[in-house]
Amino acid sequence: MNLSGRLLTSLAIALFAATVAHAGGERYRIDATLLHEGQPFAAPAMTVNGGEPATIEVAGAEAFKLAFTATGVDAETVRFEADLESAHGTMQPTMIVRTGEPASVTVGDLCVEVKVARVGMTDSP
Repeated sequence: MNLSGRLLTSLAIALFAATVAHAGGERYRIDATLLHEGQPFAAPAMTVNGGEPATIEVAGAEAFKLAFTATGVDAETVRFEADLESAHGTMQPTMIVRTGEPASVTVGDLCVEVKVARVGMTDSP
């Protein structure tokens, strides 16, 4: 096999491996509550692919934009990295959370409560 044939074969194997690795990725159900001065102002929820960024944005008097990534650490924990911009302030928390258990972080009068659950494997890349 010549050099260009080996290069094409190597590229095809790499693309196949990347597709298989992504197809086997986990999915997470994120249920969050955003609070200001202890009072909830939003309760966004979303199912996302592990390790992939996701964003929820809402306009209006209680406007917010929550961008986050959930990445599996081990069988029981998930790393949740967030960037919250809201009418009440901003924060960029990172939490290691146990799946199925609530966790929260508070900065000043702003709080993010989150519950992360594994929901299975992705079906396609």
